[in-house]
Amino acid sequence: MRILLVEDAVEVSAAMVDLLVTRDHSADVVTDVADAVSLIRSDEFDLIVLDLNLPGGSGKELLSYCKSNRIDVPIFVVSARADLEDRVSLLESGADDYLVKPFDPPEFLARVRALLRRPKEKAPARTWLGSLTFDHDERRAFQHQTGLDIHLTPSERSVLGALMLKPGVGIRKETLTNLLYSLESDVQLSAVEVYVSRLRSKLDRSEAGVLIRAIRGFGYRIEAHEGRGP
Repeated sequence: MRILLVEDAVEVSAAMVDLLVTRDHSADVVTDVADAVSLIRSDEFDLIVLDLNLPGGSGKELLSYCKSNRIDVPIFVVSARADLEDRVSLLESGADDYLVKPFDPPEFLARVRALLRRPKEKAPARTWLGSLTFDHDERRAFQHQTGLDIHLTPSERSVLGALMLKPGVGIRKETLTNLLYSLESDVQLSAVEVYVSRLRSKLDRSEAGVLIRAIRGFGYRIEAHEGRGP
């Protein structure tokens, strides 16, 4: 599993990385909120381990960002703040677990394991972005201001559906390619570029108010087009 550590204390993050490696996890380490947001927007993680006292912003700001942007990744707060009010506030704000520093390594690993075992929330029936609505049950895209359908092929619907589940977050090109294997017998990475190009044209003609941006060396993300939308 891939885990993002947001921790500015080098000795603490190094200890966490050593522990996670013993369980065959990989870890990316950042020391501030801005770098964490940048990675979350361009990559995929299975868990975020979050400190609260960070340079240039607090861990609570990152928690709020993740929740407001519907980023479906468990967030494990590990902080020296032991006050009960702080712990309750963070859990009520959307943190999935809270552990006070200093911690016992076996407990840290047990909590990580428990969070990674949790089933992900059921995908919403519909997602909205800009002027675009995507119905994941009916596999249907439409401009919600006019109510007009955007006619897409099955492969285009699969790509758009995956992007719409994580607006503003990067999706790996390999992930999108794997989605197409069930629809086509011979799919290459370059095929995704073709479908994305077609999607861009159709979404633009429909005034859907969204953009599909390429992330160099990674994949794509969908975001609202400034100035469009309801």
